[in-house]
Amino acid sequence: AVYSSDLSRARETAEIIVAGNDRGPYDVREDPLLREVSFGEFEGMTWTDIQNADAELRVRQLAHDLDYQPSGGESYRQLLERLGGFADLLRTVHADHDVLVVGHGAALRALAVRLLDLPAETYWVFQGLASGSVSIVRRRHGRATLVTWNDTGHFPSRSDR
Repeated sequence: AVYSSDLSRARETAEIIVAGNDRGPYDVREDPLLREVSFGEFEGMTWTDIQNADAELRVRQLAHDLDYQPSGGESYRQLLERLGGFADLLRTVHADHDVLVVGHGAALRALAVRLLDLPAETYWVFQGLASGSVSIVRRRHGRATLVTWNDTGHFPSRSDR
């Protein structure tokens, strides 16, 4: 199965991946649960601009506050709850299947935490994900294992560019 965020950049990435796979065809299923964390009033701003605009965010982000919620946005704890719902779907509907999930950095970090059945606070242990990186969570006999995180080995090296 193949899932992507319903945002166009994720959907397009998923379609490129499956087009190059000879085991298909695959239907890319869009799911809004895979959207990136919502920064509400800060959407569209750079991280630097957000931190300059909201000193509280800067302080609470540095303290790894899962409950800080920008106006009109969602907290990281809410993100974890949202992705917990998607993790439950994968466990029930796709328990015996390989599944490709294409999404966004913070959302995929939250999904990994939920798939691995880790406490919410471990969200901050996972480093951010590079665009186009590969991470693999394997679930066997009811237990999940993180096999690969943020692998970019499939990209040409800088010296090749």
